[in-house]
Amino acid sequence: MPATSPSRTTVLLVPVIAICFAIVAAPPAHSMGPCVTPLIEDEPLCNPALAASDWPISHRGAYAQGSASSPGVAPGQAVVAEHTDLTGTPITLAVGPAYGDGHRAIWGSLLGLNGAVMKIDSETFEAIDTYIPADEEVMPPIIPLGISGAYGLVDRDFDFLLGRVDFVEIFGDSTPGDRSSEIELKKRLFLPASAFCRTTDILVGGVMLPDRHLALVSEQAVVSVIPAEEADMTVANLVSLNSENGPVDCANLAIPDEDLETVSNSIAADEDGGFYVVTDKAVVKYNWDGTSLTKIWRTEYLSDPPISVLRLGPGSGSTPSLMGTALDDDRFVVITDGQELMHLVLMWRDDIPAGWTPIAPGRDPRIACEVAVTFGDGLATQSLSEQSVLVRGYAAVTVNNLLASEPSTGVPLLDTLLASLSGSDPLLAPVGVERIDWDPILQTCSTVWTNTEVSSPNGIPTMSAATGLMHAIGQRDGVWGLETIDFETGDSVSFVPSAQTVCSQDVRDAVSASTLGPLLDPIIDPNGVYPQTCENSVFAATEVGLDGAIYTGTFQGASRFTPNVVAVVSARRRGTVGIAQCEDLATRGIAALPGDTDTATEMARRGQTQLDAALAAVGAGTCPDLDASAAAASLGFLTTARDHFMNAEAAVDLFPVLAAGEFSLAMSDCTAALTGLVACAPTPASKDQQKCVNAMNKAYTKLAKTQGKEIEKCMKDGPKGKLPGTIEECTTADAKLKVSKTKQKTIDTETKKCTEAPTFATSDAATINQAAVDRELELAHQIFGADLDAAITSESKCQQKTYKQARKCVDTQLKEFIKCKKSGLKGKEAPVGADLPFDDTSDLEFCFGSDPKGKILKACDTKVADTIVKSCFAGTIAGALPGCDTNDAVEAKDCVQAAATCRVCLGLNAADGMAINCDAIDDGTVNGSCF
Repeated sequence: MPATSPSRTTVLLVPVIAICFAIVAAPPAHSMGPCVTPLIEDEPLCNPALAASDWPISHRGAYAQGSASSPGVAPGQAVVAEHTDLTGTPITLAVGPAYGDGHRAIWGSLLGLNGAVMKIDSETFEAIDTYIPADEEVMPPIIPLGISGAYGLVDRDFDFLLGRVDFVEIFGDSTPGDRSSEIELKKRLFLPASAFCRTTDILVGGVMLPDRHLALVSEQAVVSVIPAEEADMTVANLVSLNSENGPVDCANLAIPDEDLETVSNSIAADEDGGFYVVTDKAVVKYNWDGTSLTKIWRTEYLSDPPISVLRLGPGSGSTPSLMGTALDDDRFVVITDGQELMHLVLMWRDDIPAGWTPIAPGRDPRIACEVAVTFGDGLATQSLSEQSVLVRGYAAVTVNNLLASEPSTGVPLLDTLLASLSGSDPLLAPVGVERIDWDPILQTCSTVWTNTEVSSPNGIPTMSAATGLMHAIGQRDGVWGLETIDFETGDSVSFVPSAQTVCSQDVRDAVSASTLGPLLDPIIDPNGVYPQTCENSVFAATEVGLDGAIYTGTFQGASRFTPNVVAVVSARRRGTVGIAQCEDLATRGIAALPGDTDTATEMARRGQTQLDAALAAVGAGTCPDLDASAAAASLGFLTTARDHFMNAEAAVDLFPVLAAGEFSLAMSDCTAALTGLVACAPTPASKDQQKCVNAMNKAYTKLAKTQGKEIEKCMKDGPKGKLPGTIEECTTADAKLKVSKTKQKTIDTETKKCTEAPTFATSDAATINQAAVDRELELAHQIFGADLDAAITSESKCQQKTYKQARKCVDTQLKEFIKCKKSGLKGKEAPVGADLPFDDTSDLEFCFGSDPKGKILKACDTKVADTIVKSCFAGTIAGALPGCDTNDAVEAKDCVQAAATCRVCLGLNAADGMAINCDAIDDGTVNGSCF
């Protein structure tokens, strides 16, 4: 369709219809106000009752897909690993809404011995407060060990909601709007017997429905719905259905609890009031319409007796995940079943397609596919995953949790804990990840890839739709860290070690004082069986969170991995997704009419909100994202489409035919808007500009080496009395004019090679010369202290060789950065997140720390460590390297490595005009160590 201006008729319809029907078009009962669905592919509709954050609830959203829209850690990025101690294990870190300063609180319930609820500051990643019932209350409730209370959520009003044991709780800030204030228990409602099968029953899972009701499920398969608003959360407003066991079996105490149908996972919910529960025998769909609760369907799946102590009961180990986000998608409930050789199972979540043939004679036709999960072992007869299935689009990913052998004490919960900790042992830890996709054309499932090397013993995996990367907390040779996998190919692309190598003394003291102390002390001691246990994920979710960081709960704590650069989703991509979402919402609105006016009104309102987001994305697009002149046509069509959604909202109740027409017009305008989403012609550096950049890179490296060698010679000659003055004077004296001559070569290079000045990727000769010299001098002072004459001693091999290796570390980092930059400028290859060819400074930043062949790791970690061990006498390291102030060889290695990284980073920031946070990446902590 050619680009034209919106019609005057359409624009005039807006005020006319709005005036006539504003009174009629009142908000539907389930409308909670606007929320914005992230502009990324295959994203479920946002839930207006949940906090507007990256991860407000278990499994990220009500769909329980475990996948995120935000960018996460990418290979080649410098990543800061952090850890904070807690008094238990948070299975979910629920991120709340933004406060006035833009920062957030991260909430969680701590599975452990004290039933605590905690709140972490998103800025500092330190605990703000921990609410322990026994410390705060005169008569605290009894909270037994187990899964009850694992699944919490943060709502749009900054409150943390939790269902556990036989009550529902609401926690919040004691001072509203102040995230640094203490935790306040705002409400605890004990549920009546109608919410349980029998007196031994407890709550297991819960989810927030779009109309701000909580759907809850008990261990013995009773589902309930209750308002989440504090004032309305009363027993009188609780609605429950009979247990899947039936009233007779619930009342028959001759039937042991373990023989009842049970639930050991949480719930998934769709945008229409449907929610999905998996018992040890079946998947069940229920529907809440705002006033009544109905059971829609029940489909049984295959199951065998549990093969692992990691299973909390028989049957599926996964919370149901929902697949298919648009109305015209194939839409499923996804689980792993309970067979000894586990299968991935997809069930149609809406009506079964007409003419659908069951996958096998006698099987329920609701089952769309059932695929054995072998994790790449064609001879496997057993497999297990005690995690929810990671879902994005039509892709489903599972990780292997089956240990080579398991403990057997006879105490189930104890065995589960010990098996979780055994995941640290590389001889016992499971390996394997498998992706299985639904093919909507062939209408079948098949394995796309397997990774037979990654070991994620017990963490729930995630992925970033923005970067196309999967993340999982795993172990390599007993070291815990963040595994990153290419979601398209299954290839491992990076591993970032966790922050702690041993549990802190505070955690060890707390564990020792607990009833489990005698058992766990020998395990978590620094010299114990698994000293890094406090980085073990123990079944917590891996989450894509704020600022590109990856979060996870751990044993007695939480960890975070923060990159120095956050990938940005292009305006063109966001605009394209916004248009697709517009079309889906219009389709939903048409499908709802004429009968379901509430839904049609909701879709009209959502359409306006989504188009506001799409308009902002397209309007903000500049080269190289989006051609501004072409985008002007899209902005016109999107604006008109928004008007049509407004018209539809006003007309729904009295004129549903007119409303349907307005939805159709909105869809047409959105489709037309695609024509304007044209990418800018890339403006990378020309060949002449690249020659300039490459030549200036060479000049920078040459000068840095020259200045470094001058300092080495001064350090060598000074203690021997071969200098006319002091070592400090020598470092800048340039006795043989080698530094001056090299500086002049930089100036000459700029004159000869930079006839066409680059717009990025380098600076002028004076800046480059100053940066190269200053950073080399600062490196020596950071390692040896402010006074080199006081620090450098005669014939100190420790000093000479350590500094020489530090210089090699600098040279290697420069070489790898320049190699990456040169390749990116040519458009050949670049780290994930950077555009090809490079066309602005942000692309360069992805190159810092990029180490595809491990050369930086070898030069800056392995060889620095070897040099210190071989050349420095024990107990004298602090004297030889006073800037590091430690006699520990490992700490000294870290100090030297951080000094070299700091100086390279600051030098390149100056020389190339970048803005990398060098203090955050030199030693993994923002602590003022690099300036």
